[in-house]
Amino acid sequence: MIIVRGPDAIQAWCFWGTGVFVIAYIVEGLPLILLGERVRRIPYLLLAVLGGLGGALVIDLPGIFALLINPHEYHAADFISHSALMWEGIAFAIAAPAAALYRLFLDRATAKSESVTSAKHI
Repeated sequence: MIIVRGPDAIQAWCFWGTGVFVIAYIVEGLPLILLGERVRRIPYLLLAVLGGLGGALVIDLPGIFALLINPHEYHAADFISHSALMWEGIAFAIAAPAAALYRLFLDRATAKSESVTSAKHI
């Protein structure tokens, strides 16, 4: 575990925070956007579970890459412990409601645009 104090903490956060955000956007955000209206056909609970799994995958990517790059030094059992899964659980808890909220906001926006469109045709 590395602890960074002082001005280096901001630099580390900018590097890792931005990278995690970009990867999470690619893994979770872009598929939701590309699905478009089809997202509305997916049940909320399933969408939340898939979103949570996407968030956990983003947090697990460094470990997955470490296993792929150097399988002799790392073992899968190192990553499957109670304490090791804590961060994945946190990521799941954040990403699952985010995916469900995206669906909720999409439903509301679509309902508003449909009501405006139907009012124009009258």
